Amino acid sequence: MLPSRLAPPRSRAGTLRSTIVPSTDPAATHSNSNGTKDTNGQNSKVESWRSAETPGDPEASPDSANGITLTISSILSSDSDRSVDALKKIQKVLQLGPDTGPSSPQYRDLAEHTEGLLETVTLQMAHAFDKPDDNVRLAKHLIQTLNAFCDNPLLAESLTVDILTALFEELALRLLQTDDSQDKEVKNLSRFINMIMLRLFSTGRRIAVFRWVIRIHRMIRNGLTVV
Repeated sequence: MLPSRLAPPRSRAGTLRSTIVPSTDPAATHSNSNGTKDTNGQNSKVESWRSAETPGDPEASPDSANGITLTISSILSSDSDRSVDALKKIQKVLQLGPDTGPSSPQYRDLAEHTEGLLETVTLQMAHAFDKPDDNVRLAKHLIQTLNAFCDNPLLAESLTVDILTALFEELALRLLQTDDSQDKEVKNLSRFINMIMLRLFSTGRRIAVFRWVIRIHRMIRNGLTVV
């Protein structure tokens, strides 16, 4: 079953189209050594994981709004390989970046489902970390997807307080879990989770992040458990 936020998407196409600036100057586009475009001059350490993965087939990207929803729902598969394949498709679309992305139909379709995507990633993260030793590859791709998402400020700024709260709580719980792990590979995930949390703070809509901080403060003050 698809996450609740996947049905009827709110239109953001107008906003995305307004960000497209035609350019005929070949020097305006810079690519890194992997052929993907650098976004905001950031070269995340998470990229190092991608070198061990076989590059995705360009034809494998979702090719319609329906394809996007099916891809997002596939992330929740109990088959970790199928879930990873779906995450790689989403990463491929996100890697278009905020400059060239809005001109892509796949990117615009994904923009219609940002909340559903983040809900799904949050849910699958709980599953992956239920047995982290067996799901390191899946956990890495969930983190990679969040990292690629943060490279797209226009998408990150669309997140609501509720979505951010659920995601931050899940990340905080997994940060504690991985940092406490005796398994080196699992423990190594903690620093990447920490990095993602910091990136969400810096790229999310300021008012939404601020409201989330106030909500957490009230929960702590009232003696409630945050995670």
